[in-house]
Amino acid sequence: RPLIISSVARYGNGDIVDDLLAAYRDNQAGELRQDICVGVTSTRVPEKITQLLGIIKDQQVVRHQDVARWLIYLMRGRESREQAWQWLRDNWQWIVDTFGGDKSYDDYPRYGASALVTQKQLQEYREFFEPLRDDPALTRAITVGISEIEGRVELIERDKEAVQKALLAL
Repeated sequence: RPLIISSVARYGNGDIVDDLLAAYRDNQAGELRQDICVGVTSTRVPEKITQLLGIIKDQQVVRHQDVARWLIYLMRGRESREQAWQWLRDNWQWIVDTFGGDKSYDDYPRYGASALVTQKQLQEYREFFEPLRDDPALTRAITVGISEIEGRVELIERDKEAVQKALLAL
């Protein structure tokens, strides 16, 4: 079900995203809501990505326990990654205020790092999160996040040419 919903949202127009959001709001079944979240965050429509990021803080739509899921799915999307990464930084104080004492607080730097893939994003991650390393709740997540992005960037830079060559040979 999530794969089908994702395909429809990814390759459809903005109206499909609106229909899926309406279904998400109207349905209380947790599994269906999660499947719709997976799907709707797959959209490639820039205006809808902006709309989805705009509703993340609206508790009438996205419950606080689901915020990380929405954000991370958007960060993992190629078309939505930059906007979602910027949203994370722009709304960090809200995240601190909302989740600072929560066990999921460290999810944001940890899962955010799992989606970043470029040298530029590594630098932005460092610039943003290194000053927050003094927070004991975030220290490990930030350290692991930096290592994870460094490894991914190194792997991509090292193997990019060979992978491209192999794919072109198919």
